[in-house]
Amino acid sequence: MNLFRFRLKELREEKNISRSDLAEILGVSTQTIANYENGHREPNFDTLLKIAEYFDVTVDYLVGRSDYRTVEEQISKRSKFEKTVGESLKEAIMTKKLKGVRWDEKLEKEIGDIIEEHIEPLLNDMAMVYFLSVLPEKNDEFIRQNFKKHFALLLKYFSTLKEALQDNIIRNFLVDDYYVKDKIENVSLLALENSLINQDFVKQIEMVKQKVEVAEGLIDSLETMEFDFLKVFMELIRFFSYNIACNSLELKSIYYRILKEYNKEGDSGGSKNA
Repeated sequence: MNLFRFRLKELREEKNISRSDLAEILGVSTQTIANYENGHREPNFDTLLKIAEYFDVTVDYLVGRSDYRTVEEQISKRSKFEKTVGESLKEAIMTKKLKGVRWDEKLEKEIGDIIEEHIEPLLNDMAMVYFLSVLPEKNDEFIRQNFKKHFALLLKYFSTLKEALQDNIIRNFLVDDYYVKDKIENVSLLALENSLINQDFVKQIEMVKQKVEVAEGLIDSLETMEFDFLKVFMELIRFFSYNIACNSLELKSIYYRILKEYNKEGDSGGSKNA
């Protein structure tokens, strides 16, 4: 129960209750709660069940065997992970693009959180903005085509990056061997220490060069797509900004006309405050 004391304290503080309040609820002393949170004592099974029930979490979460607080959360986040990352991973592993890939529950939950908190709302908002911008009565072809380009470029950008990172060599280079200068210096030091014979040294340097070439090609490709994406995005921003500016002036004009008419009616009909 290494994590129990931390999770108990976290849950108690989230609920904003004191140790004495929790002790009363569980039927134990305040000192016992203090001992739980300090790691000097562990609850028996019955007390553990009471704590889990009170905070609406699983026993597995309390004792650190799971990162999911509830079974419902686990099902929700796991299904999102499986539908997105899980399916792609299976395909990549089967086609031998990825080797030795492992993931744990903590990473699974983290990805589930990202999907729920950021990706799904982003997709919903993008779809809603598109819908509201191209309503039948508007039917603006400029907006329609630019949004489609916008979405297509985003998809192409992330698809390219995904394909690249599914390659073990490129992924390891970008993630683990990013500092090429350090990599070359390490190989050079091994050569100076006679740990590498000349043939091995040349081979190692060539491998580093190949990785650099692949990475540079990937970066150039992504930068080109990013430039295209920003160009389309700026066109949309300019379009909306121009319309907002024009419509703001028009709305102001309408407002002042209405206000003027209202004041005229006030003059002819008695009090302006009527």
